[in-house]
Amino acid sequence: MAIKFKIIDDFETHVETPGGDVSIADGWQLYMNRCSRPEILGGATKGTQKRYRAIRDKHVKFCQRQQIVTWSVINRAAAEKYGRWMDENNYADRTITLELNTLCSVSKWLATGTDRSRMPVSAQAWQDR
Repeated sequence: MAIKFKIIDDFETHVETPGGDVSIADGWQLYMNRCSRPEILGGATKGTQKRYRAIRDKHVKFCQRQQIVTWSVINRAAAEKYGRWMDENNYADRTITLELNTLCSVSKWLATGTDRSRMPVSAQAWQDR
């Protein structure tokens, strides 16, 4: 649905790290750390964090089954595959949309180097290009 309505149309951007890469689990942890900041500092509510944990857990398991180990391979095709898997497992359209939007947000956040101080050294080298 998200792709059909072009919600994640710009998902072509992905993380490329010549000096190292961010694993799926590490990328999620960095994003969750960002979300756990106080709301006044750009963090997410407790309810949102709880939902993101469920999305993270499901996405990490999916990536393990598909042998996707780093964020550098999370692109539109990978997102479509994840969306199709959720659809085949009877997840609601709204759930699929939320999860794909969240996946897109995490990927873009990692790619732009937002809050760089929280990025591991191996993930910082590619941001200086």
